[in-house]
Amino acid sequence: MELRDIAKKLRKLGYDRDDFFTSTVQNKALIEQDYSNKTLNHMVLIDCRVLRTNFDYAAATGSIFKLCEFTDCSMYQPDFEFCSFYDCTIQTKAPVLSSFNNCNFINVEFIGVVFESCTFTGALFENCTFRGGAIKASTLENALFQNCSFFDMDLRHLNMDFVHLEQPHMVGTILPFSQLPYMFGCLHYLMTTEDSVKISSGASKTINKEEYLEKAIPLLLQYWVDKSNLRPEFYFPLSNYYIAKKDYANAITYLRQGLQSAVVKHDFRMIKFYCKLISESNLFDLNALHRFYEMIKRFGSVGSVQTPEMRSFMRNIGEIKTILFHSQKKPSLSLRFKTNLFSSDFDKVSAVLGRLFSIAKMNECLVPNAVEIVLSENSPLLIHVQVSGDEDNLLFLLPLLMQAAGVTADEINHCVPFFLRTDNDSTSATAAFQHTQAEVHAFSSICHDMQLHLSLSEYFLENCEAVTAGHVLPFYCPCEDANPLMLHGGSEWQTHIS
Repeated sequence: MELRDIAKKLRKLGYDRDDFFTSTVQNKALIEQDYSNKTLNHMVLIDCRVLRTNFDYAAATGSIFKLCEFTDCSMYQPDFEFCSFYDCTIQTKAPVLSSFNNCNFINVEFIGVVFESCTFTGALFENCTFRGGAIKASTLENALFQNCSFFDMDLRHLNMDFVHLEQPHMVGTILPFSQLPYMFGCLHYLMTTEDSVKISSGASKTINKEEYLEKAIPLLLQYWVDKSNLRPEFYFPLSNYYIAKKDYANAITYLRQGLQSAVVKHDFRMIKFYCKLISESNLFDLNALHRFYEMIKRFGSVGSVQTPEMRSFMRNIGEIKTILFHSQKKPSLSLRFKTNLFSSDFDKVSAVLGRLFSIAKMNECLVPNAVEIVLSENSPLLIHVQVSGDEDNLLFLLPLLMQAAGVTADEINHCVPFFLRTDNDSTSATAAFQHTQAEVHAFSSICHDMQLHLSLSEYFLENCEAVTAGHVLPFYCPCEDANPLMLHGGSEWQTHIS
């Protein structure tokens, strides 16, 4: 029976997935269809023009759109959660009502788009532009706007609590009056920017940022202090304001009180946001962070395993720990090598591990790296090298270890353009790098003599500013069966090669 005949029979029985659309990548296509009430999960559109397409009540979860232009599409209550939009343009006259939770919008331009009753929880907006539209009656909790521009946008009628703004640019934009102190980065932005920003409570009257900071904030501070005993969440805007004002004594006081009150109430949502503020403020050393964490564990896990509070604690404690200690994470490099060694090759294994450890350690540096090596039996053996330390050391070490695994200089220079760093004038650092380079050359000779073959199957950089700034490119294995995958989000960057 042919595939289309099977599809026809399935549809008669009620099968409603539009697999003929979603199972293939649509490239350079003009799409003008009615997909209302269709299941379109995981569709992929590349360089397509999507014109007057109806997505009403459609399920498009997990879909990917690259270089696409959406014009006058209808989006009434579709599901676009966990979707990714790259280098797209979205322009429509009809209001958009949809769920965009956990979506990625990278280099997306929104022209005249009005979002109503939408949810953007956990969404990422990076290098996006919003022009002449509005976001109304929507929730953006824990959404991140990074290097985004807003032109003539009305944002006064929505929930912007716990939204994160990083380096925004606004012209003729209206922000919500009462929620600004609950946003990460917004108060600092208002205190330092020359952008034309207005603030409104939702009524017709608006005030400028100077009036808000000089007249409204002093009144709000007194209001929050007076109400904090009854409403402990008011410690958050107090802490947030004093961090932006660089009044660190008050910031520390209110951060401690706020976190403690949230822990006592078992309010894990607020615990996370207090921990995020604590971590990003850099006001507490590692010992203080550990004390906060112990307090959360001690008071947050009261009761038996079967109580709702305990189940909520177990569900959230891992994320809380990650948020709290995020600022303490060091730059790290992880590499996985395939070998032609077996567990019986004791002498060769010992020699290889000793040399790799010495190279990765970089003992000649002022502060040597921390190194962990894991050996896995996979017939033949796999070697996993985990290195953490100074970012410059890791960025110098990465191409050297790639070279030891047989990656050519041209391929290395393509993905690591600063292969041999020349911007460090420190004599000791230069000497340390030269020593590491000499060790790699010696290691390559030993591998050749032992007929040892290393191949790089994976490497992973984390918490490196040069990575998030885009200075390191993905490494593509020259093999025909290469299957690279790059994950880029926050401070993580990863490449797999098969």
